[in-house]
Amino acid sequence: MHMSYRLALTPDRLQSRVNSIARLLALGCAPLGQVLSGVLLQSCQVEIVLLVCVIGQVFLAIAATLNPYIRNVPSLSQIEDQ
Repeated sequence: MHMSYRLALTPDRLQSRVNSIARLLALGCAPLGQVLSGVLLQSCQVEIVLLVCVIGQVFLAIAATLNPYIRNVPSLSQIEDQ
């Protein structure tokens, strides 16, 4: 859904650039998460690492839910009507 929304908002001439940057950010952060998980697993107990991961995910979900820019985004049908 988010990719369709991003493509609907992006002008045709910039779609490949915007998509490549979005993929770079999304796929580029994955190794950092793996390294952080490995470091935490070597220095802490497994339960603590799982708790840190769960707390991080809950924080991200709450932040996204409370973000006014995300909550007030127009639907794709409203964008197509413009």
